[in-house]
Amino acid sequence: MHYAIFDSTGNLVESFEDERSAREALDRIVAGEPEAAEHVALFICGEDGMPVGNPIFAGRPNEQEGRAPLATRPRLEGQISTAS
Repeated sequence: MHYAIFDSTGNLVESFEDERSAREALDRIVAGEPEAAEHVALFICGEDGMPVGNPIFAGRPNEQEGRAPLATRPRLEGQISTAS
């Protein structure tokens, strides 16, 4: 798996090889700029580079995993679709 943080315009912010580092980076971004919570998301991608599941946004409980403070939404402000 690969992990990538994108902003709402579709720009890659940072990528990671492990989930923990990616989630910590997302939390750090939002801790430093709380207004960024609605504009950055973590995508988990398979080996083929395609997103697996929904993007993870900071700031709300993740309904699928029961984790806080990260959450999922179907897509980033119409910029990036996770449809297969």
